[in-house]
Amino acid sequence: MLVNNLTVNLDELVCDTFSGIFTEIVNAEVDRAVLNGGRNSTKSQVVSEAIVTGVMNYKESAVCMVRHANKIEDRLVNTFKFTIELMGVGKWWKLRRSPFEYVLLDDAGRETNVSIKFTGCDVPDDIKSFKPRSGSFRYIWFEEVTNFRSINEVNNIIQTMARGKGKHVCIFTYNPPKSAAAWPNKEWST
Repeated sequence: MLVNNLTVNLDELVCDTFSGIFTEIVNAEVDRAVLNGGRNSTKSQVVSEAIVTGVMNYKESAVCMVRHANKIEDRLVNTFKFTIELMGVGKWWKLRRSPFEYVLLDDAGRETNVSIKFTGCDVPDDIKSFKPRSGSFRYIWFEEVTNFRSINEVNNIIQTMARGKGKHVCIFTYNPPKSAAAWPNKEWST
């Protein structure tokens, strides 16, 4: 795949299990993408690779969320840092730390209005005014979605993050809970 005039060999990055969903996420071909699996399934890595690829190709922003803000750096920012290094696209990204955000740079190294923003959802009402630098969020990722209280809470957050024109894809990653009664198992049982 060509990313900002750089060829990225996706076969080396994305395991076969997730190759189909990777393309669907990048191109926003689906409204919702659910990836579940164990701790070594590479689901979070694949999602970060898809978001980096998509943001760079389509020049549209992303928002990545965890339930608790104190997990942002560990669960999200560090995953993207690894992905950006692995893909060899570091010269096009700048990390801002307060709040955490990866900003896409142009070929001259200047910040654009496109970024990957990170937020915690400890108090969902506090994110009602959360928005991208410009336009709308094309990619909306809920990492460890099992930590969210319910599908209703998630859907309320989606209403905030999916405002605006254009395509968007909501991405949910999680380790399947043992209890069949857990809301993600009920919502996305296969």
